Amino acid sequence: MSVIIRFEDPPPPARGCTKGPRPPRPTARDIAAALRENPQRWALVREGGRERGAYDAARSTATVITRGRIAAFQPTGDFEAVTRTVAGQVRVYARYLPGGEG
Repeated sequence: MSVIIRFEDPPPPARGCTKGPRPPRPTARDIAAALRENPQRWALVREGGRERGAYDAARSTATVITRGRIAAFQPTGDFEAVTRTVAGQVRVYARYLPGGEG
């Protein structure tokens, strides 16, 4: 059996973080723009953990998107978002509905 591995030192941890650097999170504008470029298509926009409060945070995110509480997701009704739990992780899926045509 052949196993391919690569030996390398890990990058230094991010400031104040012991698990290493995290990728940057997209902004609401980034998410809304990507959804607008792909109307009617569902996209995974947030993936939470299994920790306490993850479902509430995901539900809040879905509500913000659906109700257009951030300018990037306006006009109200042009975006739809739902939460789902997959393999114990809470996810938020969203899509753009031009003219609220859901």
